[in-house]
Formats: sequence, C-alpha cells, structure tokens
Amino acid sequence: MDIQTVAFDPGFQFTKGYSAGGKYMCLARVKEVADSEVPDGGATLVEFQGKKYRVGDGLNVPPDLHHDKTQSMKTKVEMLNYLHQLCEGEKGKFLVVTGTPLSKSHTETNLSRALLDYLGTGGQYVKVTRDGIIKEIMVEKAVSMPQAMIAYYTLPQEEREKYQQKQATVLIWDLGGHTFDVAEFRGGIPQKEPETKLYTRNLGIIPMLITFRKKLDSKYPTLNFSSIEELRRIFEQGFFPTPAGSEDVSELAAQVGREHVYELVQDMENVFSPSTADENILCGGGFISLGSYMRELFPRCILMEDAQFSNVRAMYKTLVNQAILPKLVTGCA
Repeated sequence: MDIQTVAFDPGFQFTKGYSAGGKYMCLARVKEVADSEVPDGGATLVEFQGKKYRVGDGLNVPPDLHHDKTQSMKTKVEMLNYLHQLCEGEKGKFLVVTGTPLSKSHTETNLSRALLDYLGTGGQYVKVTRDGIIKEIMVEKAVSMPQAMIAYYTLPQEEREKYQQKQATVLIWDLGGHTFDVAEFRGGIPQKEPETKLYTRNLGIIPMLITFRKKLDSKYPTLNFSSIEELRRIFEQGFFPTPAGSEDVSELAAQVGREHVYELVQDMENVFSPSTADENILCGGGFISLGSYMRELFPRCILMEDAQFSNVRAMYKTLVNQAILPKLVTGCA
C-alpha cells in the first residue's frame, strides 16, 4: 500500500492541511459525544479508543486557547478527520508533517518528539467513521518543521537567490490564531543564534478579537458577540447588521487593530530590527486581517500569496522534496 504524504497544521481557529490534492481547512472544533451518537448531515463523527467525537463546522464550541497539542485528543481527532477525507480506499497509510511554534522547535527539545509520538497511531490502524463510512487510518511516520522559518521556502527560488546574493536581511512574520512567530534570514540562512532569535509569543489574532468583543459588549450590552468567526467578519467589514440596518464599527475595529499591531511590533523590536530589514514578509491568516495596519508602519512589507496556507504548503513541498526527505524521516534535518 502506497504511503500518502500530508501536511497538517492544527491551529487554534482553523485546522489546515495540504496534500497532492491541494489545500484543506476546517474549523478547529472538537466535542466528545455519547456512545449512542450516529452520523448525520455531513458532520464528522470520529470513533477510536472507545470514544466518539464530533469535529469541524457546525459545532458551537469556542476555540480552546489552552490545549496542549502534544496531549489534547482534539489534535489527533482533527488529524484523523482530515486523513479520512484523503483516504481513497478502505485503508490508508500516511506520512504526516506538522509544525511547531518556532522557539519550541529548538529550545524545548522534548516538544517535537512528544508531538510526533502523539500524532502517530502506534503502528496500528485507527477506525474512523464519517457519514457512516468506516475507514482505517495509519500514521506510519510523523515529522515536524518550525513555523515561520519554513514559510521562507515558499518564496520563489529566484527571490531567495537574490536575497542570498545580496546578503539581505529578511524577516518572516507569522501571525496565527493564538501565536505570533518571527524568523530572521540573512543571506538566505536562518538565524538560530542567539537563542532569543527563536521567537514565539501568544499574541495571535484570537486574543485581539476577544479584546474587540469586550469593547463591543461595552458599547452594545444587549447584543451577543459570542462567535470568533462572527467577530472576525465584523472586524474586517467594519459593520454588523441590525433590524434597523447596519451599525458602523469601523473606527472601533481600526483602533483595536492598530493597538494590536503596535503591541506586536513593540515586543518583537526587542529582538529584531524590522525598520532596517531589507524585507518584512507577512504570512498567516492573522495578517490577512491586519496587513493594512502593518503597512501603515512598514509601507514596503509584503503579504505572502495565500498567506493563510503559507506554512502548511511549505511543509508539504519541503517534505516531498526527495533530496531531503530521507534526512527528515531519520531526524537529521
């Protein structure tokens, strides 16, 4: 049986994937359900280790900002949900690459090993049910790559060669649902020393949206802004519908957005020098919402194409590169 190569990124707001079939995204929502639960309406029902879980769209479950990806069943359930959809027959074997926050990829040596051990299926097939269809899934091997740093390799080769020739300093800013990572490259070489260059902060877009919700709650105490997805839509559009029409909150959204970007920049400038960098390149779904405020500070900053998938796409394309795949699988790269 052939092994499929898959990139898997279990985010706090969305779970993303990338494979030979292209990109995948699902709301990062998981809920344990009763054993009597049966599949219905296209919602995923994952069953293994004697328990059942629903996962994905339609679940009224808030994002969990505190789950440990190396221990939470949520991560494995989301992965099995994705692999089920990729499995073409009754059984499927997979090689999975996933990302870890940049600093933790190196400074916490046990994290990557714990994550990979956790995502594996112990050499066994796991039974997964979706819409009444049962498939058996095995994760034969898992590897990890550092987020933000890996996104650099989605840049066109001619651009990377140009940066190398000019010995340019390039900063990759990666803003996700809960985390903010920055990686620095000089002349095409990632800077890993000193250790502070491996930068991760809990300053993602979800904490910003929670701040936005508190301000909306204060201004509109009779309304309910409970959904993170709804909050993000209101933040980006600058208004929300009411029975009387629409309510303009664009100034409030701009205030919250600028304050969050200022906090991001103020914190990372203790480590990096974005004002003198040759390029500031933005990736991650958070900068789709905040890119305009970043450009107010750094007019030349660049938002990567399809920025929400930059990390997971880079992980997949790096893994299928046959020149380095053997090193990755043996843990040498």
